[in-house]
Amino acid sequence: MKAAAAFFSAFFRQDAEARLPAAVRWGFLTVLFLLGAAFWAAFLNFGAGPWEYHDWAEVNLPRLAFVQDAVRTGQLPLHMPDSSALRGLTDRFHALPDVILSPQLLLLGVMPLGVFILVNWLLLYAAGFAGLLALRRQEHLSLGVFTSLFLLLNFNGHLAAHLGVGHVTWGGTFLFPWLALLILRLLAGDTTWRWAAQTAALLFLIFLQGSFHQYVWALMFLGILGLAAWRKAWAVLRALVFANLLSMVRLLPPTLLLGTFDTDFYGGYPSLGAAARSLLQPRAPADSLPFANFYSPLGYWEFNLYLGWLGLALVGAGLAAWAWQQICARRLSPLWAPLGVLALLSVGSLYQPFAGLPIPLLNAERVSSRMLILPVTMACILGGAAWQRLLDGRQRAGWGALLLGVNALLGADLLRQAYAWRVTAAAAVFPFTPVDVTIKTVANHADPPYTGLLLAGLAVTTAAALALAFFVRREARPKAPNN
Repeated sequence: MKAAAAFFSAFFRQDAEARLPAAVRWGFLTVLFLLGAAFWAAFLNFGAGPWEYHDWAEVNLPRLAFVQDAVRTGQLPLHMPDSSALRGLTDRFHALPDVILSPQLLLLGVMPLGVFILVNWLLLYAAGFAGLLALRRQEHLSLGVFTSLFLLLNFNGHLAAHLGVGHVTWGGTFLFPWLALLILRLLAGDTTWRWAAQTAALLFLIFLQGSFHQYVWALMFLGILGLAAWRKAWAVLRALVFANLLSMVRLLPPTLLLGTFDTDFYGGYPSLGAAARSLLQPRAPADSLPFANFYSPLGYWEFNLYLGWLGLALVGAGLAAWAWQQICARRLSPLWAPLGVLALLSVGSLYQPFAGLPIPLLNAERVSSRMLILPVTMACILGGAAWQRLLDGRQRAGWGALLLGVNALLGADLLRQAYAWRVTAAAAVFPFTPVDVTIKTVANHADPPYTGLLLAGLAVTTAAALALAFFVRREARPKAPNN
């Protein structure tokens, strides 16, 4: 009984957790990580597919097959043999901003496509788990609150539905905990060049995963935050400028297609009520085809944000606690601004004026409902931190037992709903789309404007990285004492 009471106390209070053996703490976290990895492995049918449907077949499998051919034949992946996997716009692979160009693509040289899809997703999942661990350390989160965040951020409806329909480029969403950590560090007073460099590097890393949309949302979130927290504006501006400079190797080639991209705006959630229902309304692929929900021509994967009643209650109560703590401190957090603005822009046609501006990046968001995942992620993290501050004042071990039970129910609900979008289930709903990956071979040819922009972008990226290293190093040097 004493051992159980000690564990339950440690489950919701970090001071009690410190008295647990390290093997118990890390054993619990390891089991949690492995359970999540096993879930995603089963979700992707252990790399066996099927992949012959929707965006798996039409977009991402052909693109990966093309890169695989480049890796195995020792060529640069510059030109595809046709434009079918590049939205019918071009054969220039780098000219689309949402292609994957991350270092782990080298694994395609030794892995079949399906195995790579699984391994790449698990690598990003592991990176996200590491981000949550870093948040746990920075915000002093207990095992119980950490578990709640782990479940809410990794197995919500948004991530599962997008992966289920073939949006493998959504893996950058796993890196949002790192963004949250850096934002909280900024608001705690870190306005150094080191912070700007880390933030810019993180955004560049997100972009390299093909997560172009997540990159844009992060820029928007930080930009609005910089306006609200004007004392931190200079640090935010440095991070935004260098994020784009680092990303020039990815941003410059798409300029060749300016004016040819599809810019039709499809809108966001029909109403605030619809956005709220997306958090509570479970939907399987069979109920998610276009016009089946909200009378929208978009599939429900563009709206799915399922957290469930229990998940929403936890996040809502956490946000209420966060707000109350600010009222008591008589200090309003500037984070309300980006949270509220991005949430509003995800509804209806509120984002359409921005999508219509001739401003690259801003005019690339045609489905504004997608961006709600970033404020929801931040709300989960902020609410979790607020919950922890409430729990820190409790002593009875029963709170730990209650939190353990809540997490068990939350996990069962989220995993059940997320698993409904597994590839074997989704493939049975969508039309079969045959794809011959053997013909997706490298077809490079002379193309001076394209290669010139690639080289120019690479030069700017390299120069930006060197400049950031210089500023960080100069700032870290001890200042000479004044005589």
